[in-house]
Amino acid sequence: MAMGIAQLIKQLYDLGYSHYQIEEIIRETTGTVSVKDLDSQQSINLAQSLEEYIDFAIKCRKQSL
Repeated sequence: MAMGIAQLIKQLYDLGYSHYQIEEIIRETTGTVSVKDLDSQQSINLAQSLEEYIDFAIKCRKQSL
């Protein structure tokens, strides 16, 4: 995992995701919106999920140009 969760979340904000959308991604992946108490497997799963959303947003931006 190259980037930390906080960096991935920031990247989603930069790509235009709202606070609510990011909370929902976190909740769907981990069952909670708090990333402070995640175990290592939850952290890995969340990072992978956030990276997938980032990749999707980047693809959408490229197609709209």
